[in-house]
This record gives sequence, C-alpha cells and structure tokens, in this order.
Amino acid sequence: MKDKYKNEFSSIYEQVNIISYIRNYKVNKLKKDKTNINIVVSLNSQYTYVLMVSMNSVLLNCDKDKSFITYHLLCSPDVNSNNITHLKSFMDDYYNNLEMIFYNMTTLADTRKNCYLSKSTFFRLYSPLLINSDRIISLDGDTLTFDDLSEMYNLNFKDNYVLGFFDIMSNDIDYLGIRSERYINAGVLLFNLKKVREDKIINKLIDSINNKNLDLHKDDQTLLNYLLYPKIGRLPLKYGIFNYEGKSDFGPYLSNIRTKIEANDLENALNNPVIIHHVLCAPKIWYPNPSYINGNTDYLKRDNCSCMKYHNSWHFFANKTKFYNEIIQYLEFNKNIN
Repeated sequence: MKDKYKNEFSSIYEQVNIISYIRNYKVNKLKKDKTNINIVVSLNSQYTYVLMVSMNSVLLNCDKDKSFITYHLLCSPDVNSNNITHLKSFMDDYYNNLEMIFYNMTTLADTRKNCYLSKSTFFRLYSPLLINSDRIISLDGDTLTFDDLSEMYNLNFKDNYVLGFFDIMSNDIDYLGIRSERYINAGVLLFNLKKVREDKIINKLIDSINNKNLDLHKDDQTLLNYLLYPKIGRLPLKYGIFNYEGKSDFGPYLSNIRTKIEANDLENALNNPVIIHHVLCAPKIWYPNPSYINGNTDYLKRDNCSCMKYHNSWHFFANKTKFYNEIIQYLEFNKNIN
C-alpha cells in the first residue's frame, strides 16, 4: 500500500462493525465440504423487501448438497432492526446452507459526504478491503436467480479483475481511453477480489474520487469500468442476461453493442437463464395492481413491457418468504423504488 493511504486503509476496518449470524454452529465444516459461494449486496431500509425476494430466489435454487451461501450485506445508516430481523429469518429455513454477515457502514458513510457516488456503489468498491474472500458475486436487488450458482462462482477469471454482462452504454465513453466493447453492467458481477487487492485497485479508486478533473458524468457504473479496465471479461450470457422478451426485444442490443454477440447465444441464455437482471422496464416487475393484491391473478397487462414475462416468477419467490403480504403492501405504497 502507498504510504499516503496507509492511515485511511487501516481506519476503514475500525469504522465498520461486522456481525455474523449463523444457525448451524458446524458452519466451518459445512463450508469445507461444500462450495462456499460469497455474495455481496448493498442494503438500505427502502430496498429491503425487494432484496429479500432476490435473495430467496438464490437460496431456493441453491444445491443444498454442494453449495453453502455466505451473504455479505453492506448496510446503509438507515437499515433498522426490523430490516435485520426480516433478513435473518432466512436462516430458519436454510440453516445448513447459509451464513449472513452484516456490515454496519454508518461511520464509513460519513467519509463520503462530498463524494458523488451512491452509497451502494461506494460501499461495494471498498468490499475488497472488508470481505475475506478471493472472489465474490455482486448482485443487485432487481435480479432473479433460477439455478445453483456454484458453476458461475468457479469461473476462470483469466487474469481479469471482474466478469460481467456487456452493456450498450459503452458507446459514449471512448473519451476515457477505454475500449468500450468491454464495458459491463454493474448489476451482476463476479469479482476477483484477490487480484483487486494484489494490484491495489483501491489506490486508483481513492485517486478517482478525489480527482475533480475526471469526467465520469457522476456515473457509478462508468467509474467501476474505469477502475478495472482493461482487465474486464464477459460472463457467460446466462449469468446476468437482461429481461428481453425475445429476438425482437434484444435486436436493438445486438445492433448497438460493439462486442460481437450472436443472437442464438442470447436466445439460448434467455431460454435457460441462471440470472435475469430486470433493467429494461418501468415500473419494475414487483409492482402489482390492486386487483392482484386482492387475489385476482388477471393483473394489469402492460403493453410492450418485458417485465411482465417474469412478473409471476417474482411473485413466486416473494410468496416463498414469510412476509409476502407485507412485501406486497409495502411496494404498493412505495412506488418510487426502482
């Protein structure tokens, strides 16, 4: 580490209170006998219910015989005891396959007062210093998982810092000196934390945040790409594919992205997805109409909205939690969550 960052790095650990929750106290043996899949998410109070559904889709599809999930939850200052209690309830059902580690980021959040980054991005960029793992999956709350993640977790990095799903937003950032056909979406990522630490990428992060001449359009995702370029690789498309309806929907993606991707590969991934990332519609799939809440499954049909394809899937995973009615009522009255 560079001397000028030494004190800042050492203070980060002191600023973050870390608490681990487990149900099965043979957790170390369970981790040893299974693939320990580390997943990081950023948590605030408003997004708790959405995140619960995304997490439940991961846990329901976890292969109980071969995978153990460790969730690392980076908590904003507004996260309250009720949020924690709701999330901890997952351990009642998955006690042989789940550990939850909560990181109280309140004090660290105070250090970003003059930073343009969102809290969630700010916290995740510091995760290589906080999380004791060589690799980690990063998931946004607007994702659904349909299969076990062990194969994804063990992908070969090939010297890359990160693997992700390529995004057409790359086309206007050549001014940063980035060959933007490697530009990735930040919603689903596999991080090579070991290499990120070894190459001291945190130094570049701090320099970038303090560099007032660096024009990143205050864009969290672009900063991530800027920090990790050129060692950015592509995830297999089935991990993190956007919520396309089909060929007519992902046609514009193929015509605008500068990395060559075959339509058949996209279609195969869409037909057999492991992770779907819902980025292509508003409102999001979790917003039911009142008739749906009252038990009428003939819910509002939104024309040309690819979210409708996964609406029932989202409600399936939501209904498998212990708080389905509470989740639906909260989201119905908080329509600004996106």
